Amino acid sequence: MENSYMKQKGTYTIDGDQLTVTLESWSDPSTYTFSVDGSSLTMNENSGYGISGTFAKK
Repeated sequence: MENSYMKQKGTYTIDGDQLTVTLESWSDPSTYTFSVDGSSLTMNENSGYGISGTFAKK
């Protein structure tokens, strides 16, 4: 994962509409419910505390 604040390695798994992400600096994985519509990806972090939103493919 890379953004303007960090760059780190991790893994992810997908099961249906559930995306689980584990990054090397996180103590626990984060699970998101996601959907894809054309070139847009919508992700909602299931605990309610993480990053959620809609992202456009570049």
